[in-house]
Amino acid sequence: SAEVDTAGSCQGRPGEDGAPRVDVVAKAGSADVGSPATPCRDDVAAGVPDCTPAAKAARLEVPILRTESAEGAGRYYVAGRAVAAGEQLMVGRPEALVVDESYISRVCAHCMKESKKGRLAIMCNDCQYVHYCSPSCQALSSDAHARDCVALGRMKRTKHRLDREQTSHLRLLLQIMYLRRHAERHGDEEVHPTETLVSGRQDFLVMKDWTARQRRYKAVTSAFASVCGYDMHWTVEEVEHILGAIQCNAFGVWLDGRDRGVGLGICVPASLFNHSCAPNVGRTSDGREIDFYALRPLAEGE
Repeated sequence: SAEVDTAGSCQGRPGEDGAPRVDVVAKAGSADVGSPATPCRDDVAAGVPDCTPAAKAARLEVPILRTESAEGAGRYYVAGRAVAAGEQLMVGRPEALVVDESYISRVCAHCMKESKKGRLAIMCNDCQYVHYCSPSCQALSSDAHARDCVALGRMKRTKHRLDREQTSHLRLLLQIMYLRRHAERHGDEEVHPTETLVSGRQDFLVMKDWTARQRRYKAVTSAFASVCGYDMHWTVEEVEHILGAIQCNAFGVWLDGRDRGVGLGICVPASLFNHSCAPNVGRTSDGREIDFYALRPLAEGE
C-alpha cells in the first residue's frame, strides 16, 4: 500500500492554499531505525555511504535524523549523516487514528485493513460506530476506544451538518482531547506529544479563505461541545489549535487500489517531515504504521 509522496504533513508554514509548505527532509529520535533497504554502493561522492560492516556500525552511532528550525519554517528534520537511497528513516505509529467515514464499516478501526467481503462482522455494541475485523483487534483497541466510546455513541445519535472531512477531524479531535485529559488525570506531568504540534493559525489568519476555514472550525467545535462538552474541561482556543494542527499535520492512510485515503492519523514525530513538490522522502502505509524511507541518496545536513 505504497504512497510515494513527500515525507509528510508538516509543522512548518502552510502554503497559500492551506497545504503545508517547506522542502526539507529527514527522521525522529523516537522512531525505529532500519538498515538500508537497497544494496549499498561504495560511492561516497554520490552521497551513498560506504556499506562495509565497520562503516555500517559507525553510522548506527550517528542519529539518522536531527531536528532544526528556521524563521518562517518552524521545526523540521535534516539528515544527521549520509543516507543511502531506500534506507529506512522512521516507522511512525499514530497517537490518534480514525477510519474515513466512507469506509467506517469496511475498514478495521485497529489494524486499518479492509474487508474483502464488504461490511465487517464485528461492531462495538456500545457506540455502534467503529468496526473490527476480528475479536483480537477489538481487544487490542479496547483501552483506547473506551475513552471516546460514549462520545462516539452520542455523535452517531446526533444530527450534525458536517461533511466527511469535518467528521474525521471531529473524531481525531475527540481522541486527542481524551488522550490529554486521561494523561492529566493520571498525574502525567509531561506535556502530551500532541501539544507540541503547530496549528498554523497565524498563517491561516492572513489567507483569503480564512473566513470559510473559521466557519468549518466553528461547526466542528459546536459538534464537539454537543457530544462531549460536559465530559471534560476545554476551551475554544485549545479545540481550534488542535483542528489547525490536524489540518497541517495529519497523514492519510492509503490502501492498494484506492484513489483516496481510507483513514487519517496524527503521528507527532513524523509531522516534522515537511511537504515538497520535489520530495526526497517517500512513505508506505501498513495498517497502523507508516514507513518513511529515502527516495534518493541524501547528504548530511540535507
